[in-house]
Amino acid sequence: MICFFFWFQPDLRINRACTASAMLGLISPRDFVDLILVRETDECFSTNAISIEYPECPEVKDHVRGWNWSCGMICVKYPDDPNKCKLVSLIQPDIKGMLPKNVVESAIPGSMVEFFTKLEEALKKDGKISS
Repeated sequence: MICFFFWFQPDLRINRACTASAMLGLISPRDFVDLILVRETDECFSTNAISIEYPECPEVKDHVRGWNWSCGMICVKYPDDPNKCKLVSLIQPDIKGMLPKNVVESAIPGSMVEFFTKLEEALKKDGKISS
């Protein structure tokens, strides 16, 4: 779930992203408050983010407040084929809490797969891509 708190400009916003618990409840729900910048050129589209402290979005008791270091995604357009692109994702989360490193490292790949699966579903639903 993502809640948008403040839009500075059409391409700059603050949002709170919440995750569900993971690994059969071993990892509690998390939330992240990020400053996000979106850029588009003729060659690419990118989202760039970093966590911030935002007074209008205090921590809540049912989520552990995580932190995203500089992160983002860039979608590079293929000039020869407008129906294809190359997607590069960089994440550097600190999910906080008292979890062993191996539990965290085993959970992140699954959450990324889930993210991109949901992204694909949303893009199909909006008619942005076909099956």
